[in-house]
Amino acid sequence: MCTSNLNSLLVLCSFLALLSCNNKLQEFRKTKDLSEITGETFLLPQNPKWVILDRDTVVQVKKEPHLVVYLNGLACTPCALKELKRWETAIKQFNEQIIFILQTNGDNEIVKQSLIEQEFHFPVMCDEAGDFARYNLLPKNDIYHVFLLDENNKVFQVGNPLINIKTHEVFKKNLESLNNDKFKN
Repeated sequence: MCTSNLNSLLVLCSFLALLSCNNKLQEFRKTKDLSEITGETFLLPQNPKWVILDRDTVVQVKKEPHLVVYLNGLACTPCALKELKRWETAIKQFNEQIIFILQTNGDNEIVKQSLIEQEFHFPVMCDEAGDFARYNLLPKNDIYHVFLLDENNKVFQVGNPLINIKTHEVFKKNLESLNNDKFKN
């Protein structure tokens, strides 16, 4: 009886310690201050699964400036993927230099079905392990989960070019500037 109480207490303490560590990690990775993120070097998920519509594919991320759009689909993958439809026009305007990262729970069939329903014909990186959110400092507000990265994945700008035309123009101008700088070096 004493051993079972001790085991229960040990399990409870382990659970509370794990929960406490997880909360600290969450706080460490999230910020309200967007300027804290500028200049950070982002890590992209290693060995991710890529999908286009209903098929798996392979995408080689080029060493060039690009936008990263991060969507957290853990709670509702189809809800997160509805945001992609808004990006169709922007994809052309940003010369297809956009990487879409979707954190999933591993059920890529739901992802594929949602991409077909959205008729979204652009590759999406499925981050099943949650590496992007784990390794990078992200804004607390999901609307700002769009990042302009240079060719070394250093954050140049944080925001969302879909919010308004001025932000869109600044993103576009900065991407063009980064592209020009890349070719000068």
